[in-house]
Amino acid sequence: MNEDLASIDPLAPLPRLRQLEAIPVDQDGERRVVLRDPLEVAEGMLVVPVPVYYMTAQLDGQSSIRDLQEDFTSRFGQVVSAEQVAEMVQKLDDGLFLDTPRFHEAFQSVQKAFFDAEVRPAILAGSAYPAEAGEALEAVDGFFSHSRGPGPLVEGVNTGPRQAIRAIFSPHYDTRRGGFMLAHAYLALARAPDVDRVVVLGTNHQPSTERYTATRKRFATPFGPLSVDETFLDHIEHHYAGDLYKDEFSHRREHSVEFQALMLAYVWKKLGRGEPPPIVPVLVGSFHDLFDSNPMDDLRVKSFVAGFEAAEAEEGGTTIIVASGDLAHVGLRFGDPDPMEGPFLETVKAEDRTLMETLAAGEALSFHHFIARNRDQYHVCGYPCAYTMLAAIRGEVDGRGGGTILDYEMAVDPDGAVSYCAIAFPA
Repeated sequence: MNEDLASIDPLAPLPRLRQLEAIPVDQDGERRVVLRDPLEVAEGMLVVPVPVYYMTAQLDGQSSIRDLQEDFTSRFGQVVSAEQVAEMVQKLDDGLFLDTPRFHEAFQSVQKAFFDAEVRPAILAGSAYPAEAGEALEAVDGFFSHSRGPGPLVEGVNTGPRQAIRAIFSPHYDTRRGGFMLAHAYLALARAPDVDRVVVLGTNHQPSTERYTATRKRFATPFGPLSVDETFLDHIEHHYAGDLYKDEFSHRREHSVEFQALMLAYVWKKLGRGEPPPIVPVLVGSFHDLFDSNPMDDLRVKSFVAGFEAAEAEEGGTTIIVASGDLAHVGLRFGDPDPMEGPFLETVKAEDRTLMETLAAGEALSFHHFIARNRDQYHVCGYPCAYTMLAAIRGEVDGRGGGTILDYEMAVDPDGAVSYCAIAFPA
């Protein structure tokens, strides 16, 4: 906007609010809403009282200052001045939360920087884990030596059985709280005798219209960048019925692949194995429109799996799939009214146990039906990438007792809970 507030026509349409994450929180005894940009073009977050959030939600590109005033008074019985509405709109525009030329200019600049770079930077280095190699090595060591961890990596590899691994289900929950679960998953991968490439199927938390989104950019880690198996990607792209790179920008801030890249680089660094195997980084979008069908009837799902199979057949070697996902997301933060109390959480944990057993059994359609039967009531963010992993290995774990559930945890906060686990599937 950037015009004098007093000069704004109270009857003119105001800019539209962009697609944002709205997270309810309790702050100083008052309910507030945190507004966050999933694209993270707008840096930081904006915390507003519920009435202010309600007013921002009316910014549909057609409503005027006068409309917002009248609507606010009708709902809350309070009068808000035209100047107050204009100030709110200006603050939103300054923060890049509105669909205005200011935002689009910033967005284009951020996009250009991403696409011009050969390496996808370690966005969460310095926050979720240290950016400096020595400190990062010590931090990930701590994941393994955690009271819930599997013990030091080197000892675990030297004393444990070497076992070929076909796939692992690995969490992407905050490493500062759930790093020990990553350690369980990657000890299993580290014990594998051969690894020629790692296909990482990460949950896509970013706005996307594609089922699958890849990138050819190397992934930066504190231990050096991971290369990408571009030939493997060529085969997938050749078969895929959608546009594998249409939403590549989603990779810029997505942590689901980044945490797996960190762990893979750590394992090879810690064990002195030299250059880590290349990865095939793919984000998996929503499957919620497939609840009433078999996902393999969807052309994009079917063609992606066919591309994966063709790539394995052509390239040979040992491919391990890592499905990077978490389990239930419940509570106020995720749009649920249920309080974070014992009976409700025990119900969710029981659902998680059955879900993990179904996933570990290795049959993709059964896993899909389990999620679809209640329309993903508990918001299992790892559902699409886990389904794709199971579809890609096509029941190969049948007769081997399925996958092994390595550990499970639920992190509970006053406004929400997230559960996560690690499961290893033998080759």
